[in-house]
Amino acid sequence: MRRVRRRRCRRERCFRPSRPVACWRSPTDPASNPATQGAQIVTGVTGSTTVATPGVLGANGLPTLASAGAGNVAGLVAYCIHKKLVNGTTARSTARALVKRDDVKNDQFYSVGGQGLLQTGTSTPFDISTLERSKRVELCSDLVKKGQSLSD
Repeated sequence: MRRVRRRRCRRERCFRPSRPVACWRSPTDPASNPATQGAQIVTGVTGSTTVATPGVLGANGLPTLASAGAGNVAGLVAYCIHKKLVNGTTARSTARALVKRDDVKNDQFYSVGGQGLLQTGTSTPFDISTLERSKRVELCSDLVKKGQSLSD
């Protein structure tokens, strides 16, 4: 009987007798899927819309903030601060005040907002990075204003 030599994978701590480099990964487990590794899986969100999607932008060239919840606004304000689209202490204090709320701490759309995705009325968020820089700055200042009204 031939003895099978098992080799340890470098990345993962699993064994696979026939392939020394690639370890077995479950396609149904999102944590082991290479396409989603390191990303948070948010239920109810499918893809993202862009500026090119018809009917997304209003008359002023910006998407509406009506459907954005407190968690999404907090994440987007943090995104705007990180990308230097807003300056000053007002945006930072607004983001901190929103993050302290209990409903924001448990909101899955906080992480979506942190990626620059605006929650819309549909299951598809809007990617604000597809806007021109001047429109992104305008949107971020509107988000800070909405965040201030939500944190009161």
